[in-house]
Formats: sequence, C-alpha cells, structure tokens
Amino acid sequence: MEKEFLLDNPIDVPIKLNFHKIDDGYLCIAREKPNWLSLNDLEKKVLTELNKGIILRDSLLSLMNLNEQEIISIAKSLLEKIDKNEFYENAVNIIEDGDLAMHYYITNMCNLECIHCYRDAGKFKDKNELTTQEIKNLFDDFSKLSKGPVSFSGGEPLKRSDFFEIVEYIKNLGNSLSLYTNGILITGQNSKKISEFFDAVQISLDGATPKINDEIRGEGSFNKIIRGINYLENSIIPITISMVVNPINEEDIRLNLRYLLKERIRNSNVSIKIGGLVSYGRGKCIEKGDSIELIEKIINDSGIKSFKKTDVPRNIKNTGCGYGKAMVLNYNGDIFSCSITQEEARIGNIKSMGMDEIFEKLEQASESTSVHNFKECKECDLEYICGGGCRIKNKKQTGDFTKPHCDEKYKERIYKQLYGILS
Repeated sequence: MEKEFLLDNPIDVPIKLNFHKIDDGYLCIAREKPNWLSLNDLEKKVLTELNKGIILRDSLLSLMNLNEQEIISIAKSLLEKIDKNEFYENAVNIIEDGDLAMHYYITNMCNLECIHCYRDAGKFKDKNELTTQEIKNLFDDFSKLSKGPVSFSGGEPLKRSDFFEIVEYIKNLGNSLSLYTNGILITGQNSKKISEFFDAVQISLDGATPKINDEIRGEGSFNKIIRGINYLENSIIPITISMVVNPINEEDIRLNLRYLLKERIRNSNVSIKIGGLVSYGRGKCIEKGDSIELIEKIINDSGIKSFKKTDVPRNIKNTGCGYGKAMVLNYNGDIFSCSITQEEARIGNIKSMGMDEIFEKLEQASESTSVHNFKECKECDLEYICGGGCRIKNKKQTGDFTKPHCDEKYKERIYKQLYGILS
C-alpha cells in the first residue's frame, strides 16, 4: 500500500454509495464517479462508517468484536482497495477526445461464406465498390481533419488487388492502421508488408479444431487460417485471434483452446478475443444461445490466461456505446455511425457529402444518443458504467435510440461481472 492513511483523519471516499449483495459479499457502486469495490461484510461495515465522514480510528470501532490482528488485516485490505482503485470523492480521471477513428469495410468480397457473417459477404465484387483513386481522395480529406486510427475489414480486405497500394498511401498520410482478416490470404511474401504497414492484426477463427471451425467457416479453412497466423510468427505487431462463440463451437473452444495455442500457434505475441454472435446478415439464421453465459464458461473453464480483456474504466463516465464516435465507411461509400451498418445508422454517402459535413453529423449522432438523454437510466447506478447499451439494439427493440433494451437480468449480470473484477 503506497498511500499513508492516518488514524485520526477521515478518508475522502465517494459520498453517494449503493450496495448490492453478491454471493457472500457486496458490490459497492459510486454511480456518479463511476467506481466500485468488491467487499466482504466486515469491509462494508468500515466503509459505511467512513462514508459518514467518521475518522479512520473511530470507523474501525465497528470491528471491536475482533482481535487486533484481525482488525489490522481488514483495515489493510479495505484501504488497499480504496487506494488501488482511486475510490475517492475528488478522484478525477480525464480522457481527452482523440481524433476521429475510421472503420472501413473496404470490400464485401470474401473467399469464405461463414454461416454467421453479419456482413452477408460473398464471392463477387459489388459494382459500386469505391475505386483506388476515390479511396485515396477521401483519405486525403479525412487525414486533414483526423490522424485517428483506421481499421480495415470486409469481406476479406486482402481480396482487393490494390489493397497494399491503398494501405501504403494512407500510412504515409500519418494514420495508424489495423487489419481485420480471416488470415487465409496471408502469405510469406505479403506477411512482411502486413508487419510493415499495420500496427495490429485481428484474425478470425471460430473453433479450436478443424472439424468445428470448418463447420462454421468452410471446409479446409482451419488449416489455412493457422498457416496465415504462423506466417506472422516473427512479427512484433500484436496479433489477436477473434472467436465468435455460439452453441456450435462453445464446447470445442472450452475444451481444446489450450491445446490449439500450445501446439498449433507458433506466434507467442497472440491474445484471444471471445465475442458473441451478431444477429444480422447470415447471423440471423444461427441459434444464438446466451452469448455472455457461453463466453463466461469458456473463460472460466479453459484455463487460458491470454484472453484479451476489456477493462471497464473507473472514474470516467461512459456516456455511450461508441455510436457516432467513429466514421464507419462501407465499400460503396455509404457512411454509418455504427459498425453494424444497419440502415438506422446510415448518415449519407461519401460521394455526395463533404468531410466537414460528415464529421458534424457524426458528432450530432453521438451527442443525441448520449446516455444523458436516457430517461430510464437517470436513477440507475449503472448509468455511467453500462452507458445505455447498444443504440442499434435499442432502436430495433424499443423503437428509440435513447430507450434502453435492458432488464433486471441484464443489470444483475453486470453487477456480478463488476464484483468479479478484483477490487
């Protein structure tokens, strides 16, 4: 414990606290920060006293039925949690808005026909796909307003014969780049270009064994994907293997992922990302199951430590899901405020809009769907942790971007997830 706490001083813990009983302990949430602690019953007693402004020495009187060593142990544990997580009323954690990011679905062509593809990607090139020069022109304009990160996906980006010409051009404009690919078209030759131009690569794999992955992504795809991953074994850029969990592959991933990473993947710079099914495109036809429950089972049972963890930030108000926070560009020039690219999120087309107008519309989309505008969230202690949920789901299920689709089961799950994050 780095900070020194004085027995005769109060501790500046947050004023407004809510407690939720979770298993044998408590989740304490300071909704206005937002911040939280996982506590046992005795730690909760002391924190409740500190919350009243009582000095530390007197707050520990609530433990007088314990011996001195036990009191010291409880006090040390609680104070470490408070300090480690900056659980203070006056804690300030400011993140400045960076430059606008772009996610570019550069083509809808794909060399696979995955049964769960929310993009509904296929084998053929769309006649309205932007040309090489149109792409260079739009990035000339984009880079004047933003040096934010640019990510490429598809379809399969590597299906475009001009892909590396485009990538090199944008890289020279000063934007950082990331690639989302199925990995099959990665070769010994182009792996060097990928390592040179990209700051991160995400490769899709939907099973830990050929049988299950190939059922989802197509016959023979597993070994080709593994080959592509291993072509990047000498690259220093971070590689993420992205798996979309569903009832078809959950057991396979849970039982065989450790073997896959140990015996088949040669690149040690690999992390695992487990996501849920997106029920759009061909994904509408797949039994979804309880995605969060399936993901939790995999993480808990597989024994893998290299999962890519998305930490919930503390003392930073989450006011949205990312809607309007990035420019999402479709292969035909359509612009969306959400990466799911549903019609509800479409704001226009690059061929008929200037970049200034696009940036303005994205800002409006973000501000109008801020959780500050959600009446149902005003009294919820998860308001700035959840942020109001997926705006597209809200619109689909409730008819309103600013009307959340959550229920008590959803909230209870978040409480348990927060409680499970060691405080």
